[in-house]
Amino acid sequence: MTYAVVTEPLTIRLIGNLAVVSADGCIVPPLPRKGWALLAYLAASSGFAQPRDRIAEIFWPDLSPSASRNNLRQVLLVLQRVLSGGKAVAPCIVADRQTIRLVSNCHHRIDLIEFAAVTVECAMKEDPSRCASCIARLESAAALYRDEFMAGFCIDDCLEFEEWLQIQREALHRRALALLERLSQCHETLGNSDRALSFAQRAAELEPWNEEGQRRLIRLLALNGQRAAALSQYDACRRTLKEELGVLPEEETRALAVRIQKGDFKTPPAQGHEGAAVPPLPLANWERRQVTVLCCEISASENDDLDDILELLREPQADCIRIIRRFCGHVVRTNEGGLLAYFGFPTALENAAQLAVRAGLALTAQAFSGLDLRVAIHTGLIITGGDPNVPDTIGRTSSQAVQLRNRARRNEVVVSATTHRIVSGYFDWNDLPQPKVRFNRRSGPKEKAARRTGWAPPPN
Repeated sequence: MTYAVVTEPLTIRLIGNLAVVSADGCIVPPLPRKGWALLAYLAASSGFAQPRDRIAEIFWPDLSPSASRNNLRQVLLVLQRVLSGGKAVAPCIVADRQTIRLVSNCHHRIDLIEFAAVTVECAMKEDPSRCASCIARLESAAALYRDEFMAGFCIDDCLEFEEWLQIQREALHRRALALLERLSQCHETLGNSDRALSFAQRAAELEPWNEEGQRRLIRLLALNGQRAAALSQYDACRRTLKEELGVLPEEETRALAVRIQKGDFKTPPAQGHEGAAVPPLPLANWERRQVTVLCCEISASENDDLDDILELLREPQADCIRIIRRFCGHVVRTNEGGLLAYFGFPTALENAAQLAVRAGLALTAQAFSGLDLRVAIHTGLIITGGDPNVPDTIGRTSSQAVQLRNRARRNEVVVSATTHRIVSGYFDWNDLPQPKVRFNRRSGPKEKAARRTGWAPPPN
């Protein structure tokens, strides 16, 4: 690997694999792990100064204030040397005795700052002549999102930084999805169905369990004359929803597949600029919230008829919803026997994890003749816009609960290591005999699950 002294502006990659690259393509000597973490923390702060003592506390929580400040000073010197070595340039990091900040117009190119600076509004309606430049700007921003923010990066001894990193990853993930959806909509509106398809495919890869995105991809495949590929994508969507969320596709998705199968799905004519403005993306006040998610699957293993299954599950599902609500759970999904419930939303609860476990045990104690019931529980951070129908905007915490459900046996409750740490003293536990669970690659370190053998009575 070739290393270079900094003589020209650098390209600093924080989205995807971490790298500092010189103008001639050489890799600059890598930063220490906490140097990367400090750079990312400052870059995400939009040029605002951050208190030195607070940063030291975040990155060295187990050290004394003087030791943590000394360590911060050393990491800051290394970072300054990398960013300004070999050339007399204005410093990118400004530090005094109280604060540290990254200059927002730093002469180096930092992909995180560029990506965060791009807005997704559409100027087509006001000025159609700007459409090409607007799309080019959005496409450049979307190209920066090669993978998740600081892919594969973690610092085991900095829990607060890890929580911050997870929130940043989720926010940037959602931003990337918004960009891809906007680009797909713009190109489709302008009649560029092939370009619309490419961005729809990228969005579906980022979030394969997002049924709306899958529906867009299926429709665009059909619009591009790829009928077989559209039907194949529908089958893949159906499998993903079943395996990841324990549900069947929505009626709108099934109806779309039927139309494509019948061959009556026609390509609409391209629209002109007039009246073709893409609907604006909804805005919301996003909030960070810790919740406990309960995933409950009710299945009829010996019955393959869909209509019979739906009829068989109707009453047990209603019973499960009543039980969950007794423990203050907020049920938001009730598709085909699968339930997702949030504890600690919309109202924060100090004992949310304990209530979720008690609800899970009450569910498994309920006798449902001829049915299998499995429950999984996971505690994590979500970003919510306050919509009671979509508490977990990104869906990552919910997805982890859904994946964990696959480890539960009939009439058992399985919880993640995170939940177990919170409620371990309230219940009796058995460790799962299987190896540790690894969630998807964006979920961070491996998790351990535990199963409770007893049962707690429901609240009065």
